[in-house]
Amino acid sequence: MCSGYVIQRFHRARKKPRIFRSASSEGRTWYGCSPYNPETVVKVLEIFRVVYNYCSVGDDKLTPAMRLGLAKGPVDLEDLIYFSRDLTNVKAA
Repeated sequence: MCSGYVIQRFHRARKKPRIFRSASSEGRTWYGCSPYNPETVVKVLEIFRVVYNYCSVGDDKLTPAMRLGLAKGPVDLEDLIYFSRDLTNVKAA
């Protein structure tokens, strides 16, 4: 059985904010207890960018990537989520 002191010490150490400094000259600081992580924000925005450009179809039935000639058709969201580099099932164009 743990004493109350050990449990309190654990929670204090867990709640102690971790400070991360930016590598840029602006000296921005991110605290580990903040509700977001800048690296995670970048990853989520990248996912949104891909979904918008390759999955979302406009009024003209084209995605932004199709309008630029980067894609032949809209990509299913399931194909992005369950992406595989297995080229055995790819149809030849």
